[in-house]
Amino acid sequence: VGGGTIAAHPAGQPTQHGPAQHRPAQHRRGERICILGDAPADELISQVEYRFFGHWQNDEKFGKQFKFKSFCLVEPHSREGVLKYLVLAPGVGPAIAQALWRKYESDAVAMLRERPGEASANIRGFSIERAEAAAAYLREQAALEGCTIDLMELLAGRGFPKNTAKEAIDRWGNNAPAVIRVDPFRLMQFRGIGFLKADKLYCEIHRHNPRAMAKLKRQAYCAAHAVIEDSAKNG
Repeated sequence: VGGGTIAAHPAGQPTQHGPAQHRPAQHRRGERICILGDAPADELISQVEYRFFGHWQNDEKFGKQFKFKSFCLVEPHSREGVLKYLVLAPGVGPAIAQALWRKYESDAVAMLRERPGEASANIRGFSIERAEAAAAYLREQAALEGCTIDLMELLAGRGFPKNTAKEAIDRWGNNAPAVIRVDPFRLMQFRGIGFLKADKLYCEIHRHNPRAMAKLKRQAYCAAHAVIEDSAKNG
């Protein structure tokens, strides 16, 4: 009950319940919880930690559960989590992941991401090309986690469709929060987002900036919306 985020990792197979899935998960604090939401079956990997964005609710059948709208990978710290996370990167198989853990333990992900040359030199059979490709992937995931958190804070509670954050990231990558802050009207290209939602966000972002509120682009959108509304009323 109430909005928020949780960090958890899937701990079993999902069960169908209507259009979404109930999936057992392990909360970072160690308690077992149930998470509910839409996600492709192969997108959530068991024992890999994710940050889920949504809200708590109470279900008559399943009890307390967390209903998510979006999620992203979280950099892990446990041995099992680090190994699962590392093998998601290109060029890193189970053997290389194990070797990285033996060398760096919980710092394995950070070392490979930030110092791939050193990781390559210290791990037998791990070429610099593979290390750099893996590091690029890990940097992208780290940026994506911060981007997703920023987007959810920007869009939460404003009535946007639940897929808006994902669609924005697919379109603009890790620059999505900056793109939206500069011009929220660009969200109108996504289904379910019209002028009123975009304009409300624009006004909230720029409420202390009179020059932004008077921009010709916003005035043009306002005028176009007024014409459409007037036409709809008058047939």
